[in-house]
Amino acid sequence: GGTVEIEGKVDRVDVMRRHGNSYVRVIDYKTGSKEFKLSDVLYGLNMQMLLYLSAIWKNGGERYGKVVPAGVLYMPASRPTISTERDAGEEQVRKEQDKKLRMNGLILDDPEVISGMEHKAQGIFIPVALKDGRPAKLDAVASFAQMGYVVKYMESLVVKMAMNLQQGNIEAVPVSGEYQACDWCPYRPVCRHEEGGATRQVEKWDREQVMKKLEEEEA
Repeated sequence: GGTVEIEGKVDRVDVMRRHGNSYVRVIDYKTGSKEFKLSDVLYGLNMQMLLYLSAIWKNGGERYGKVVPAGVLYMPASRPTISTERDAGEEQVRKEQDKKLRMNGLILDDPEVISGMEHKAQGIFIPVALKDGRPAKLDAVASFAQMGYVVKYMESLVVKMAMNLQQGNIEAVPVSGEYQACDWCPYRPVCRHEEGGATRQVEKWDREQVMKKLEEEEA
């Protein structure tokens, strides 16, 4: 019977208006390296950008018309430092810089949307390139239906989190495996989690496995 409120501030929102739709992309600036992993959603990790996208998707209609989720991307926010040969030319230096500025995340599987994100859609600054009019690889793309599966699963996790808090279930059960949550945590004296205590094991999933799991949950 309760409600859940989540507050945050989006770093950047890009909108492309086509065919009466507003395709919305959420950008999160990162000064360090940050990799988007779709499998994180299964464990309730790194959901910030997806929560922002969900909020705009469901509440942006009056201002923007029909909102379509175009994707979420981590964008490097610092000038890259590169290493090259002493006699490297300007073109080689620029290419090395561009590699460091490449974004990563999840993009709608729509050639028009992908082309709108990067001139010629060669995958220089975005994590997908077009080949013969289609994404060359599917690692960083999702269909409209799959975007919906991701958001619905994420929202169900938020509800579960809220219910656990409301019921007083606040024991420290950090993640381990792919992530070691305790390695750099400054709050050990607060949570009192001891080495060898209960953890949530994070396993490595590829895109196809994650999508299959989300589709099963939707079904």
